[in-house]
Amino acid sequence: IDLEVRAGEAVGILGRNGMGKTTLLAALMGLLPAQGEVRLRGRPLPRGAAARAQAGLALVPQGRQPIPGLSVEEELLLARQPGRWDLEGVYALFPRLKERRHAPSTVLSGGEQQMLALARALLRNPHLLLLDEPTEGLSPLLVHHLRGILRELSRQGESLLLAEQNAAFALGVVQRVYLLEKGKLVDCVEAERLRREPELLRSWMG
Repeated sequence: IDLEVRAGEAVGILGRNGMGKTTLLAALMGLLPAQGEVRLRGRPLPRGAAARAQAGLALVPQGRQPIPGLSVEEELLLARQPGRWDLEGVYALFPRLKERRHAPSTVLSGGEQQMLALARALLRNPHLLLLDEPTEGLSPLLVHHLRGILRELSRQGESLLLAEQNAAFALGVVQRVYLLEKGKLVDCVEAERLRREPELLRSWMG
């Protein structure tokens, strides 16, 4: 694996199920042991998820992982770090979370839990946001809504690394795409080219 996300860029990792997308993000986040080096803003990152979170990585995990026993707002307050994003900022981005702020996070719908997971990560004010299959289990309407949110975050200069099986969704968000196959990156293509040449994408994804 050898990849780069430039400041303010949205980059996609595409691959079929089982190709290693979740494993790659977990290794970058320090949740799995891995050889090699991860650099953020030119500096090597320490090992371990807590240290990497402190240094400026944030993961929106597959499955959302709400915290039992906490309300929506308690989860958000627990996640916040000083920076551009604050509680009112994520409530403006996700008005539904403000409506549900006193509800236990575990009773939210799948779409609401995805909003919560993304809001939690933003409140850490990271330098790089890692998103693992954010469309999994969402209705087409919610997928469309999420695409708009990620486009807006990219427009505002957030750096995103998006691992997805839903190629159409990813190509509506990112500027560049890496193809992951059996744990190896086999190509890197501008997203605009894949939008123009869908047959190339079909040859990749099947």
